Amino acid sequence: MLKEIVITISTGGNALINVGPNMYGKISPIFQERLRQMGSWLQVNGEAIYATKPWKYQNDTINPNVWYTSSKDNKFVYAFLLIWPKDSNEIILGAPLSSPRTIVTLLGSTADSVPWNIASGDRGIVIDASAIKLHLLQKYGIFNRSHLNNSSIDHHFETFSNHNHSSIRKTRSKSIIHATIRPLRTSHPTNNNSIQRNNNKLFSISNIINTDDYRDQSENSSIIQKSSEFQTNSMNFVNVNKIHRHFLLQPQTFENKRNDLYVTVSKIRKFRLKPSKVAHHARKNVWSDNFNTTNDHHQDSKNNQKKLYSKQCLAALIISILLVIAVIITTLLIFLIKPQTTSTSTSSTKVAVLRWNTSGITIAGITTMSGNTSNQLNQPWDLALDWSNALYVTDQRNNRVQKFLMDMSAGTTIAGQANATGGLTLNYLRGPLGIIVDENSNIYVSDNNNDRIVIWSNGATSGSLFAGNGTTGNSINQLDDPYGLAHDPNSDAIYIADYNNHRIMRYFQNNSSGTLVAGGNGNGKNQTQLSLPTAIYFDSLSNSLLIVNTGAHNIVRWVLGESSWTLVAGNINGTAGISSMHLKSPTDVTLDPMGNMYVADRNNQRIQFYPVGETNGTTIAGRTGITGSNSTLFDTPSSIILDNQLNLYVVDRFNHRIQKFLRY
Repeated sequence: MLKEIVITISTGGNALINVGPNMYGKISPIFQERLRQMGSWLQVNGEAIYATKPWKYQNDTINPNVWYTSSKDNKFVYAFLLIWPKDSNEIILGAPLSSPRTIVTLLGSTADSVPWNIASGDRGIVIDASAIKLHLLQKYGIFNRSHLNNSSIDHHFETFSNHNHSSIRKTRSKSIIHATIRPLRTSHPTNNNSIQRNNNKLFSISNIINTDDYRDQSENSSIIQKSSEFQTNSMNFVNVNKIHRHFLLQPQTFENKRNDLYVTVSKIRKFRLKPSKVAHHARKNVWSDNFNTTNDHHQDSKNNQKKLYSKQCLAALIISILLVIAVIITTLLIFLIKPQTTSTSTSSTKVAVLRWNTSGITIAGITTMSGNTSNQLNQPWDLALDWSNALYVTDQRNNRVQKFLMDMSAGTTIAGQANATGGLTLNYLRGPLGIIVDENSNIYVSDNNNDRIVIWSNGATSGSLFAGNGTTGNSINQLDDPYGLAHDPNSDAIYIADYNNHRIMRYFQNNSSGTLVAGGNGNGKNQTQLSLPTAIYFDSLSNSLLIVNTGAHNIVRWVLGESSWTLVAGNINGTAGISSMHLKSPTDVTLDPMGNMYVADRNNQRIQFYPVGETNGTTIAGRTGITGSNSTLFDTPSSIILDNQLNLYVVDRFNHRIQKFLRY
């Protein structure tokens, strides 16, 4: 039950437990105990369930038995390990990023930390499970010998991301073990595990017992259940989902309630009805009175033995069996005669898991009506979402950035001038295009016509220069028509699509000059060149950039440190087209937590969806080659983004609006 609850929560759903009273108005004892066990578990682990949201990686990138949630304020990430490793003493986590200050500790252990190492390729961490002395926790009633030898133990990890320092967390435990780890943001993790204990932590490990037994019974007492009730007295507990958000926030402190550890492990013995009792239709009703005692009532069956089947019943049984066989054969023939599925239908099956309404909802701007009032837009280009799902839009022709709170149709100007006036000074913008928002709601804006990138702090009335010097050029401190931006939360680097220089530049805070990381070999379509790049997506999992190669009509992946790209979508020769294998002047790309890719195929007037590893796209919004202003059509879609529920937002540029397509 807990497994289903956790997986449901980690994917953004809500869990409904369907347990009700019987005809006597009582909750059955077995369900009472299950609910008590679940309540005890939630007292300890409720923080990872309540007031959380899906993390960027709902499921771990290496260990499929690890799922994640994130706190709504992005301060913490929680991970759940469902199955303890049986053939290895290592717990491998691919999504968390370690740092020299990462600490792993285990609640209930006197050791200050649990040994760990950086996983191969510097991706994730490896925890030494042999250092977790589960037998030491028997004194708390958490484990007994039978559980250790003959049960699968579910495990729960909490991941906390924190900017500064947080106190070591000692959570009250009931049938659960916790260990904590805390990596700080850094671009160069090390293998130094000899870390002094301090007040930093990031990770918590919990064990949830898979309870097979409910309550010990004496030899003189027994429970005989109705054949339709409680045939299995065991329940498997726990689950969760994927994540990956690396903006680090403020600390939290927690009370040390380790001494309040209280664990209850109850057993239910499984009984089978004896053949003689079954034959005589012996029945037993079980209920609980107000004192939680079990009351048994046996109804004596008739002593006379009856014949089980008459000849007529036997004949009817044979006819029924023949009818069932006929139905099965007919069903099999239908499936055998059905043509085999093509690759296209296979793709459709994958898409069916993720579905969106084909009609969009206008959440900002007025369809086909440009303007500079607070509820209007004029050729918007890019958009971003913050942790509260507030929407940020670069209103290009109005020379401003508008912020729209959830369910509000009127925006607030947070960068540039509300009256749409452009200028050269830092309190103005001229034709803003790309935008990203950090965890503190500070925004980075690509001030396109001023050939610079500016930072506008939350609430500021003027920006500060981040990259470029305001003059067009191709030196390492100049830009020429900057477009899209991307952020690497590990190193705090900002990547810039330098459109007319056909390159991607990397800048750090307080550095006036950038570093060339992709392209820069002139406008071209070979694998060492870029052609008019408009957008970038930083993929931390592969340490690479997804680049929208607009002039070559394709999406390419450039691994940082490499000298060439590999094709992800579109035509490798740079040919435009309208088929599912082609693109036509794409302008944006993003990934969901599962690694599926979404592309704004601008001049084909559509949004394309690519399952992981596939180059054949499926249209999920818009219609290929058809321009329009109704709720199902676009007029030059320029940018896309997904919220934490995987709802799709699209900038419908020349319809002067933002469209939202709900996932269902």
